[in-house]
Amino acid sequence: MEWPDPRPAYPGIRVDPMGVAWLKQFAIEGAAVEQWSLLHPERRSLGDLALPPHRPLLSIEPDALLLIASSSTSGSL
Repeated sequence: MEWPDPRPAYPGIRVDPMGVAWLKQFAIEGAAVEQWSLLHPERRSLGDLALPPHRPLLSIEPDALLLIASSSTSGSL
């Protein structure tokens, strides 16, 4: 039996200005969404957020998210 390649617990971790941790979940290639789990600074779950795939999350602000989108990205905005 061959073991799968090791991976980190989360492929991406961000912390927003309010101290909320954004934990990017692993996705199967071709997934319809990019899933992030949000964790309150006091370590309780705030829920999950689905973002469009292949649009990197550049910035997290109190009232906005900044994602990259280009004409070469398949799908609609």
